[in-house]
Formats: sequence, structure tokens, C-alpha cells
Amino acid sequence: MKALCWDRSGEHLYSGGGCTDRRILKWSSKETAIVEGTITDSQVCNLVQSKTSNDIISCFGYPLNEISVWNDHLNKVSTFRNNKKGRVLYAAINQSGDKLVTGNGTGDIEFWRPF
Repeated sequence: MKALCWDRSGEHLYSGGGCTDRRILKWSSKETAIVEGTITDSQVCNLVQSKTSNDIISCFGYPLNEISVWNDHLNKVSTFRNNKKGRVLYAAINQSGDKLVTGNGTGDIEFWRPF
């Protein structure tokens, strides 16, 4: 497991797998059970939730090195290619929820407007 993210309600937890797992799973915190999941094509490095919707942002490592937006049922909404080289390891959303910043293993950061 490489990434964890609570939803805003605290009812669900999202987890992301590493190089061999490559899944994003949605867990019920009440039943401590998986309620939904999706297989991605890449290592999940980070997960963050939108401040303005139920969407989840995933940051990927090898081999895709990209950012994807998923709805709360883990259907992919959009994908953004990392313009810098390397895995997208870190992510943070600003207070107003309209900007995302990501960082990679080489120390580069990029700003995005995913919503």
C-alpha cells in the first residue's frame, strides 16, 4: 500500500497500491470492508480528495507518471500527463479547492486546475 485518503464525511477511506498491486480501493469505515475498487495501469503514489466535490485525485508512478481524477464510484473522469519526468509522488490542494500542486522525485513541482 502506497497511499491513503479519507473522504470528507469520514465514512470511507481510499487506498492505493504500489507497483505490484496497482489498485485504488474504497473502504467502508463502519464495516472495515472494501465497497468498490478499480485496477489502474500504474503504481499509485498519492491520493487526495477534492475540497469541492467527492472526486479523488490519484498520482501515479511507473509506468504512467500522470494524475487522474476519479468520481466517488472510482470511474475515471479525466487524466493529466506529467510534463516533468518521473513519478508523481506528492499532491496538495489549495484552500479554495481550485488548484492542485504535485511534486515528483526530481524536486520539480507543477500546478494544475483539475476541476
